[in-house]
Amino acid sequence: MFDKTGISLLCLMTLSACSPSKSSTPAVEDTETTTTTEEPTTTPKAGTLALEKLTPGEVFTTLGTAITSVGQVKNASNVSLSPGTLAISALALAGTDDCTVSGGAKETVAPANTGKFVGYSAYCDLSMHPDGPDTTLGGIDRIQGVLCAMEGNLVFDGVERTLDLPVTTKCFSQSFVDMLSGYGLTSLKEKVTATVGVSATVGSTAYEKVIQMTAAVKEEGFDYTILITQKDGILASAVLDGDVSKVFKTFAIKLDINDPGSIVYEGRFTKAPEGDTSFPLARHIRVVANGTFDQTTKAFTALTKLNYLFWDVNAGDSEGSFSDKMMSVSGSPDAGFKAIYAGAVPAFASVSAYTPTEDKVLCYGGTCEGNAGLVPQATADFSFAKSLLSTDASYLDATTWFKTTGPLSFEAVTLTGVQ
Repeated sequence: MFDKTGISLLCLMTLSACSPSKSSTPAVEDTETTTTTEEPTTTPKAGTLALEKLTPGEVFTTLGTAITSVGQVKNASNVSLSPGTLAISALALAGTDDCTVSGGAKETVAPANTGKFVGYSAYCDLSMHPDGPDTTLGGIDRIQGVLCAMEGNLVFDGVERTLDLPVTTKCFSQSFVDMLSGYGLTSLKEKVTATVGVSATVGSTAYEKVIQMTAAVKEEGFDYTILITQKDGILASAVLDGDVSKVFKTFAIKLDINDPGSIVYEGRFTKAPEGDTSFPLARHIRVVANGTFDQTTKAFTALTKLNYLFWDVNAGDSEGSFSDKMMSVSGSPDAGFKAIYAGAVPAFASVSAYTPTEDKVLCYGGTCEGNAGLVPQATADFSFAKSLLSTDASYLDATTWFKTTGPLSFEAVTLTGVQ
């Protein structure tokens, strides 16, 4: 979805990254501030999924499968998140059917500034495995691939080890393997430290395990910190990625397999355009889904609520100018989904509310009765759109957000800068 001009040789960890992990289905300023409050203990639902026994690679396979299934759930009337006949296999790769290689909808399915396009875009984002990590599934795919490649070599003793990770189709897609082969690379050499217990200097101590890894590919590299907790029916992770090309992104995801099941996601992606750090490129995504979770298939089989919010900002032609695009979907297969496009609003925070025109709103699959949708209604609501810009009061750089946010706890998506 981001402009792919100037693709880095290190496609593994940049916003213009190459292909995702095949096996996934469905630095900025430091801070010492941490969140130490643990979530209330719950009683896990009896089932077959023993979260505590999952390896780190299996953790991300499970998370990827669960969130992918949200886009695939259908009710008895065959209604799903897709607002039309568009149907994608859960294993489909981006660039096929009606989704782009970067995980969004193609403009051939609907005009880009309409509610119908928004419905397709949300469906593609939650169903496709894209070329880059700057989408909901993309970041999960990338982490899963790397952890899959180091399966069996992780030792949680706090000792730094250099691991030679084979780049094969066991953990990565064929196109990614071919890309690295073109650079003369058949493996990734990483420095990896894995520890039980998270320190305040690394990330939120509300997590149990931390994996830190750095790698060099050609003249570039990446730097990953992965936090994981897996207990009491909760599977949660937060990831911080800061690489040498000044691309900073972080995301967090939490799966609750207790009855009823839920999955919550937030992704924050920021990048300075090449040659001018005063112009931001940013993306902010939030997802909440509730429903019936099958512990055998690791997938949702019924969906009672979905909140999906996606926002992009791109630099304008002059200093201080930028353009915005906000897309939201809320509802369920039984009650109907309301999709709203709130774009082309100059300097989002300069207006008190936004009323989309009729063509920018679509209700599909039901009546959407009582569903107002997700759209800014007051000046404060625009903080979601502005929260990745350093000029806004709700701005938190990637590292600060990562270190001060424990496992996600919000139950519905709002347009506030921080939930």
